[in-house]
Amino acid sequence: MAVFAEQDSGSFTEGRLDLGVFGQRLRHARRARGLTLAELSERVGRAPSVLSLIENGRREPKLSLIEALAAALSVTTEELLRRQPPSRRARLEIALEEAQRDPVYADLGLPHLRAGARVPSDVIEHVLALHAELRKQRAKPTATPEEAREANADLRAMMRERGNYFAGFEQEAATALASVGYVGGALSQGMLLSVVSHHGFTVRYVRDLPRSVRSVTDLRNRRIYLKQESMGMHTLRARAQRPAGLRRLPAAAGGGELLRGGRAGPREAGHRVPP
Repeated sequence: MAVFAEQDSGSFTEGRLDLGVFGQRLRHARRARGLTLAELSERVGRAPSVLSLIENGRREPKLSLIEALAAALSVTTEELLRRQPPSRRARLEIALEEAQRDPVYADLGLPHLRAGARVPSDVIEHVLALHAELRKQRAKPTATPEEAREANADLRAMMRERGNYFAGFEQEAATALASVGYVGGALSQGMLLSVVSHHGFTVRYVRDLPRSVRSVTDLRNRRIYLKQESMGMHTLRARAQRPAGLRRLPAAAGGGELLRGGRAGPREAGHRVPP
């Protein structure tokens, strides 16, 4: 199937065809000539449903069909294949479709908004503005440095009140270790990796973690990033003796914290990669 990309000279070379823009240009040219989908379909020998899918950016046309459509509409193929939307309204409709495919928008669970002729342009603009603000809010840090310091201070105060002991953590740790057959004794690195794997995570060693970060937990891809150290300095087993991404496994999997010995540090509020 041939696809195209526009050049300054107006010719086209192999690239990607923007289906949304092409569909808008096709619809614009058809309506400008007062043709219905049925009438255009008769001229090019294709079903109206096929042309409808193309106009809505849901089907990629073959080069032969593009040429037939251009001839039926008395325009050049270059005119149909231009990357610029044919009108301001078309730009808004394309942007609306792209916004509704965005996971940030999809997470709202709203029904699909079809930009029909009865939907005013200012309504589409409002939706696009709300989508842009939603993306902006999602991109903001989860906490300012001041808020992080306050949270750590509150955590230290709670730890002092409890004598730095959390019975619930002990139970979660025992459950997690029992799930991989741990019966007692020193924890080996292989045993810890088994705990990681049991909860659906993998460990990645990297060299470029910030100096203040002990681990980064990527919940979407289920990875725990640890800083790669020289041999014998900070192994996986050594990291298990202090707050690290491994201690969050049951929480990420739906349970509580995995804490060896039931003790936590103020950095346990931790660092995680946003989804």
